[in-house]
Amino acid sequence: MMRTIILLMINLTIFGAADLFAQHIPPCQGNAHSTSICWGYATGRAFGRSWNDSRCPLNTLYFTGISTTLFHFNEGASLSGISAGDIVVFGAVHAAYVRTPHSNPLDFKVDQVPNINGPEQTNVSLSDAIDDYGQPTGYYREKKLWSVTVQNSFTGGKVGVNGTEWDSPYTESELYWESTFNIDAVMDGRLHDNYIRRFVKWLQDDGSDYNTSKSTTITITKYNFSEPEDYTAIFRKEFNITFQNNFIGVGGNAGIIKVNGQQYTLPTSQPFQVVEPNSITAEAISGQVYNYIIYAFTQWSDGNTSYSRTFTPTDHTTYIANTDYEYVITGGYTHDLVQYDVRAYYSNEGSFADPNYVSAFGRLDVKIMAGDAIN
Repeated sequence: MMRTIILLMINLTIFGAADLFAQHIPPCQGNAHSTSICWGYATGRAFGRSWNDSRCPLNTLYFTGISTTLFHFNEGASLSGISAGDIVVFGAVHAAYVRTPHSNPLDFKVDQVPNINGPEQTNVSLSDAIDDYGQPTGYYREKKLWSVTVQNSFTGGKVGVNGTEWDSPYTESELYWESTFNIDAVMDGRLHDNYIRRFVKWLQDDGSDYNTSKSTTITITKYNFSEPEDYTAIFRKEFNITFQNNFIGVGGNAGIIKVNGQQYTLPTSQPFQVVEPNSITAEAISGQVYNYIIYAFTQWSDGNTSYSRTFTPTDHTTYIANTDYEYVITGGYTHDLVQYDVRAYYSNEGSFADPNYVSAFGRLDVKIMAGDAIN
């Protein structure tokens, strides 16, 4: 094929890598229809593009050389060490994509465009190419210039890359463009810094959602290798939530309580789990009898007086329902002195007078029967 004067150079001493990939379709670039296509064709094939690929159409493949920024040149006609995906060159006159290597270099199969505006030729033996263009002067191999960083949304922990666990953040470097590999949010369900972590989704470095699967496949898609791609596994904390009843004057954590509409006997065998930013509902049960004393709910430990409420925890938390008994017991007599809290109630305003205890003697060993509750 003839060498011609070019209008656009791919040599990155003129154009940077970002310029080369500016159209997001390596190695496509602007075109000059009077110039050679074999260099662009071979480069496109090395980057995984097929003939007249819609992402790399024929009229964008006009180049005059192979980029020494993106490809490493191995000089020598012996082609020792060549493999599929390399680009064999014949001085400054021709380039061909190595399709199938062979122990005998003359039996290599190459794909090429033989001349300006010529057709694609596939599975051409290297010996035939040598007959047309002379002995090769060497071959180009794509450089491993790209890198990907995989990390967790919290500090530390592990990430999975291609079946191996690494400390987060982990950078997989020296990758070919469009390399494909697996990433795994292995910290899902694991304890880290006192919290069980629950996986939500993967984010790309531009903040966009990538995938909601814990294990997924990624492909290098950035065209500027100087800006590594980042993938972050987003996690939420799982909080341990405990509920208690506080029977004032008796203490302990007994009785019953409703959580998310279901009744539980306290203490529960394990805490309730709530993943941020979710909520949990609880209902304090008033009128519980403990040691023959009836207890009425007054308020939660934070002062809230709604017996049924929704909690949105921000950490491991214990929520306590205080209850108060309806009378006071004193000792020092043959029988116990019971003090009833008797006070006036003003219904128009829903208010009580100051506490006024009325004393009466009683016995605690008398079982309270149904219907005998003291009001």
